[in-house]
Amino acid sequence: MALKTNHPEPFEALTVVSPMCMGDEEKNQDRAYWFAPGAVAALCDGVTTSPLAAEAAELVSKSIPILFQGPVGERLRVLCDLLSARRMEAMRSDITPPKNAPPGLQEMLQEVAREKMARALQTTLVALSLTAGDELILADLVLCGGSAFFAFSPQQGLLTSSLGGNPEETSSAEKSRRIPFGPGDELLAKVVADGTRYPKLMRRNGIGKPDQWLLCKPLDRCGSNKSKGGLWLETDDLLLVPKYLAGTSQDPLLQGYRRFPFSKMIRVASDRRPLRPSISFNDRGAVTAVLPDHFYTGHWTHSQDRFPVDTHFVLASDGFYSCFENPDGLWQWLQSHEAALHQAKERQDLLARLHKQLHTKSSDDDISFIWICPRPSIGSRQANSTKEEPGHAR
Repeated sequence: MALKTNHPEPFEALTVVSPMCMGDEEKNQDRAYWFAPGAVAALCDGVTTSPLAAEAAELVSKSIPILFQGPVGERLRVLCDLLSARRMEAMRSDITPPKNAPPGLQEMLQEVAREKMARALQTTLVALSLTAGDELILADLVLCGGSAFFAFSPQQGLLTSSLGGNPEETSSAEKSRRIPFGPGDELLAKVVADGTRYPKLMRRNGIGKPDQWLLCKPLDRCGSNKSKGGLWLETDDLLLVPKYLAGTSQDPLLQGYRRFPFSKMIRVASDRRPLRPSISFNDRGAVTAVLPDHFYTGHWTHSQDRFPVDTHFVLASDGFYSCFENPDGLWQWLQSHEAALHQAKERQDLLARLHKQLHTKSSDDDISFIWICPRPSIGSRQANSTKEEPGHAR
């Protein structure tokens, strides 16, 4: 489907970075960057225990506009090679121990410092490139580590999240009887009915606009993907498919069939599987993948998906989303404080309360997020009352 937009900058964003401050201690290793002309965003969370982590987060976030201007893997490798080269430079630099330390202790301190510098310049990354169309938004997403991506509907709440959930386990025997359908695949399906014919089913599955959905039965997959991160469908599954994905068939003989790409927006209407995974921020572990190290081991992802034109996108550090119990709580907080987030003093007070809330749950951390939405939306209602630009909160 061709993607067109009449507005030079079809999206707007609120970018917030709030460093941790506890007494005289400040942690300022998060970086968030929004490049409006290209509709590209990046959020990097420098690793607390990594020397020069803020430098890594700065370098990666500011380089994001070039990441999506070619093969993503190749561009990301260049960034990781730069981080690795900078790390080697830091390791070769002179490490001066305290002069009053005994010679044996000086040598030990130097060795410890070198070992620590071997883990320098580590950062997580969540990067997003958006393209607006007449009927959908194409999202290009790159992820490494615990920073997260969320897509929200103004009416329905969470659409999808990079944090996933607890999907059901599928045995090898069950997989052999099912149709794999994942990123990179297309699915041939039979149209059962328009969503308007089954309003109760649509409501039960959390869909507020049934006229924008089709009910389909899967027939076969088109593609050679191994369906990592996708679905394992049965032929009697009933799929809820957005019409902007399914499109229309120009051939009268094929009116009852559709071929469409994989998207996390496609839902299985089945009592055995929930509409969406249950996500609790409290269940997340402390170990995370980081650049540049885990790029070389393949622990990063690049994916594309399609969303409704009114979708809101949020990139968040773990310090921000850990303030809440789940994505619904995060989304409700953003919506209820939309106006205050555009006022410097009110925003500062809100973030101070979040830092305090985060400290009571575990330990304080940098709080950063980017809230992206199609125009006109966040901030537009305050345009006549304030000229303040969304910016960094301290």
